[in-house]
Amino acid sequence: MNEPVLSVRRLEKVYPNGTAALKNATFDVAGATIHGLIGANGAGKSTLIKILSGAIPASGGQIVWCGESRAWRSPADAAATGIATIHQHIPLAGTLSVRENVFLASAEPWRNSHMERIRFEELLEAVGYQIDPDAIVNDLPIGRRQMVSILQALAANARLLIMDEPTASLSDAERSIVFAAIRRLRDSRGTSILFISHFLDEIMELCRP
Repeated sequence: MNEPVLSVRRLEKVYPNGTAALKNATFDVAGATIHGLIGANGAGKSTLIKILSGAIPASGGQIVWCGESRAWRSPADAAATGIATIHQHIPLAGTLSVRENVFLASAEPWRNSHMERIRFEELLEAVGYQIDPDAIVNDLPIGRRQMVSILQALAANARLLIMDEPTASLSDAERSIVFAAIRRLRDSRGTSILFISHFLDEIMELCRP
């Protein structure tokens, strides 16, 4: 069995007013796997995502990332270690092109160069998907925007993708495209995915062997 890339132990978040937003979250995410996490509204899913992505600190518990205990101070800190979060409401720059969005947060010197085009094609090959790199994001349907977010995460060399309700606004056809890309990333690149949903059928479909 693969060793876990992420281990969460008794993670909790209690706010100063006494509100307990997360209690005793404990699980492992193994390398090159899709790990489903399901829960109703108010179960603490969003709080967990914020902690794992470095947006807020935990009140207690432990996060072990690639064998080291970690406590990220910011989303940039988490991203630098190889964790990328794809949110339900896709935070892309709508007036920029697909390619510009994909490399927006990348530290690599690809932008406005021949090498950027080559790198973009490599990312498309990784997910088994085709999209016009010069298309303006605001002109794309929601499913294609979700794929741009996945490409953006890969451009940042993410080892773990945290996907927060990524199919909530997608059609069945768009959902199938996203699922196929997720499986391809697991199988061809060894990427781990933490897939968060409140739909049991999605979890069962995506996380089965």
